[in-house]
Amino acid sequence: MNIMSNWKCSSCNTENFSQNNICFTCRKKYDRCKAPDCHQDHKIHFCTECGAINSDHRARNCPDLQKQEMQRQAKQEMQRQAAAREQVAKQEMQRQAVAREQAAKQETQRQAAL
Repeated sequence: MNIMSNWKCSSCNTENFSQNNICFTCRKKYDRCKAPDCHQDHKIHFCTECGAINSDHRARNCPDLQKQEMQRQAKQEMQRQAAAREQVAKQEMQRQAVAREQAAKQETQRQAAL
């Protein structure tokens, strides 16, 4: 059962409810757009995100918009991973520098003991 409210019938021009695209007042069937949750009385629906004419989705549910969001999240994740790798490399360089300093210090102490 597909009941809609808050739309204006193009046949009898009354604001009322409809069920399965039939006006409760005049009982005329009307053609409407394919977009779900659309409460406007029109035959085609234009998606402002992807530009589809007579689209089967609302702009907020556009597959292109969802794809762009997934791509944005993937890019952010790659940036986080690159920053983590850079941090690990920096820590490794610091560890190696400390190890070199300790080795040099031990070498000078060994030579001084001779």
